[in-house]
Amino acid sequence: LGMNSLDHYLLGLRVLNQLVAEMNQPLPGRSLTQHRKCAVSFRDIGLLSIFQTALSSLREFGPNMHDQNRDRIKEQAISLALKCLCFDFVGTSLDESNEDLGTIQVPSAWRSVMEEPGTMKLFFDIYGATQPPLSNQAIE
Repeated sequence: LGMNSLDHYLLGLRVLNQLVAEMNQPLPGRSLTQHRKCAVSFRDIGLLSIFQTALSSLREFGPNMHDQNRDRIKEQAISLALKCLCFDFVGTSLDESNEDLGTIQVPSAWRSVMEEPGTMKLFFDIYGATQPPLSNQAIE
């Protein structure tokens, strides 16, 4: 990828980060039911492919590739993966005090991706090859 391609790639990851964050937050003036309908539709139609994009970005710009642009792409990809995994899949919107539970509930369609040994290995490899705060996000 050329420099412009890396910039476009980074921009795409930023857009996906913002999209996932916005789809997980209720909009003022909309009912919780309306928000859940949109969030569930987004979860079912696009969230898994966005998570897979984050994973493929992390693999492509792996833990051992270092330069400023690739590091920014890794930051955005880790952030995107984390946002996908923190998505309110079941509509419970746990309060902040329960944030340290350490478990997530993902749709059954995600099972193969989550159980693939390479997925966990990727996050641990990034943890081992990077410095905080990126390494912290890799195992969050």
